Amino acid sequence: MTAKTLFRGCACMAILLVCGLAVTGNLTGKEKLNPEQLIEKHLASIGSPQARAAVESIAAAGEAQVVPRVGGAGRIGGTAQIVSTPGKMLLAMVFAGQADYPHEKISMVDGKVNVANLRPGVRSPLGEFLYVQERPVQEGLLAGALCADWALANVVEQRPKLKYRGVKKIEGTRLHQLDYRPRKRTDLTIRLFFDETTYRHVRSEYRMRIAAAMGATPEESAQQQEQRFTLVEEFSDFREENGLTLPHNYKISYTTEGQRTFMVDWILTLQQFAFNQPLAADIFDVTD
Repeated sequence: MTAKTLFRGCACMAILLVCGLAVTGNLTGKEKLNPEQLIEKHLASIGSPQARAAVESIAAAGEAQVVPRVGGAGRIGGTAQIVSTPGKMLLAMVFAGQADYPHEKISMVDGKVNVANLRPGVRSPLGEFLYVQERPVQEGLLAGALCADWALANVVEQRPKLKYRGVKKIEGTRLHQLDYRPRKRTDLTIRLFFDETTYRHVRSEYRMRIAAAMGATPEESAQQQEQRFTLVEEFSDFREENGLTLPHNYKISYTTEGQRTFMVDWILTLQQFAFNQPLAADIFDVTD
């Protein structure tokens, strides 16, 4: 894939996408969408075909905050950076002076996902989840349209299974729901959500369940619990940058429930954007 294919229009998508996707859901009682139409409207909400095709790389920088809700204490602040170009991406947060949590660095280079250790052999819960469950990073789903390899601009090549679920009310807001299943196997249930009227991508959900393990005795088995993992991305404060309408607020919420409950938010406020700039050769290297 060349850089000129980024954020392409969807004029031929209905022909090239996997056939047989059912039209489901009802918007107003008058209009119905299928996945191809929803994606076409969404990409148009980002920018014109010419503006999207001109993007070879995106670099966004700003502030980051970590807000523990369960299983942690103390809000901490730092810097954030999201950098991407075809086949490569980096999501990095640096928290200066935090010995226990100095950074969060997740990268992908030509399909290989890397996560920086907090100390030798130890990753953060978020980093470990994305290291083991690679599909959100590999597919270009993580960071949504902030990524130059945004998955919904590349459905022809990646051939996911898509199903439009209609308009759902999520936390009081009506959103279009699109189920996304990668062509390569994943344990995750992936759902993408779009503003009902603007078709901007505002939310992604990744969910996984692991059944309770069997104990050595009935008593031990009774103490085991199902494990639930949820990663939610939320996007807001959409503004124009270089002809593209992109989110400037990006929130990641990661939750584990079961034997141990852990709930943390990462809130990124992006203030600077650069497009098609030369990138250092080692910028995507997060290994020690």
